Amino acid sequence: MDQVYQLAHILLLRKLGVPVQSIKECMTSYSADQYGQLLNYSLREINAEILRLQELQHFINRVLHEQENFISHSNDYQVKWRETTYLPRWMEMGSQMTLSAKLLAEQAKSVPNLFESDIHFIEDGSGTITLYTEELPSFWQMESPENVHRVIFLRP
Repeated sequence: MDQVYQLAHILLLRKLGVPVQSIKECMTSYSADQYGQLLNYSLREINAEILRLQELQHFINRVLHEQENFISHSNDYQVKWRETTYLPRWMEMGSQMTLSAKLLAEQAKSVPNLFESDIHFIEDGSGTITLYTEELPSFWQMESPENVHRVIFLRP
């Protein structure tokens, strides 16, 4: 019967995400407090994973919604009403520069989740192209107003 309890204990520890290498130590030397800490750690890890999955679900829903909108509108150009959008200036480049994934990746350190963000570009007529990313309004409470632009976009 002891082996059945030991197996149940091992399976419980595996279910909690305890690595196989650590199970022997858990079974032979953990106190009740250490098991409590292990359970609390496991719960924090699960909650973090739930949050990550919810964020992923939200992102996938947003991509699906954008795809449906893109497919359903066959016009060459669309005029869309949008709420105020805060666009921090991300980088500027001359018209002779070529925008590439490598260039974006090199600049990505300053923009979290860059490849999940919308990137807007504006050519000012002088050959300078400025790239902007969308940010939440709360981000701009500490930024200087000259870095925030309100624009209306025509999307091809």
